[in-house]
Amino acid sequence: MTCAIRWFKAGGDIYRLNRHRGHISVKMTEIYLFVLTADELDPVLHVGTEAGIEAP
Repeated sequence: MTCAIRWFKAGGDIYRLNRHRGHISVKMTEIYLFVLTADELDPVLHVGTEAGIEAP
């Protein structure tokens, strides 16, 4: 879990982490989001948009 939290805080996106961890669904990866502040959460959830950097 610590690795996933560090990943998000460093700007990593949820879809890449999902693939890396081998989760079947992104819902499984979302369990790590509870520790993020609103400012940290925003870029994680806007991947593939103008605010994000990579499409899923």
